[in-house]
Amino acid sequence: MDIQVGDRVTYKSINEPSYQARYKIIADENDILKVHNCIKEEQIKILKIERPKYEVVEEKKELLTEEEKEYLSSIINTINKYSGKNIKNLMVSKYTYHDELSFSTDLSVVAEITVQKNFYNLESNKLYTLKELGLEEN
Repeated sequence: MDIQVGDRVTYKSINEPSYQARYKIIADENDILKVHNCIKEEQIKILKIERPKYEVVEEKKELLTEEEKEYLSSIINTINKYSGKNIKNLMVSKYTYHDELSFSTDLSVVAEITVQKNFYNLESNKLYTLKELGLEEN
């Protein structure tokens, strides 16, 4: 019998037929073993097994791949080194074949560059902090 964690098992007691059907939500492996033992010992009769369909309520999605993080980190380190400023934010302007990156501190834009690359998970013209992107502030 295919019983999994999360299933709702509706059963009836064999020893006490006057009892109405009951159900149990299977919480862990111990519950599965208990149900199997009760079936084996002929204490209960399974009437129905329901497996819920789960919908994703919230999913945390990484904005950048590891390759993109490495690429942007090298650009940020170079800008920080030569400008003497500490980059804190990034804005991407998206175009068909390239993206334009705007790097800024809290007060001003430090550098704007065009890259022959698209950052697909980033929204156009939205200001991201380096923390949101999973990049360390240097």
